[in-house]
Amino acid sequence: MARIKIIDPAQATGKSKELLTALQNNIKSVPNLAKALANSPAALKAWVKFRCCGVFTKHVVKQLVHRAGRSYGR
Repeated sequence: MARIKIIDPAQATGKSKELLTALQNNIKSVPNLAKALANSPAALKAWVKFRCCGVFTKHVVKQLVHRAGRSYGR
């Protein structure tokens, strides 16, 4: 049994529904993490911005390049 309620996109309301619908339309699926974050529209919005802006990808690449001993952007 899940400790955090997973929100079904079809049952979501308000801002959470808007964000889950946008995810569905853009990436053709709704990740389980997004369904869990839908309990807090502010958290879901922050995660969507973080994920969709490529911030996570950029951060990971920067860390990997740094570990390899090379510079990445300035």
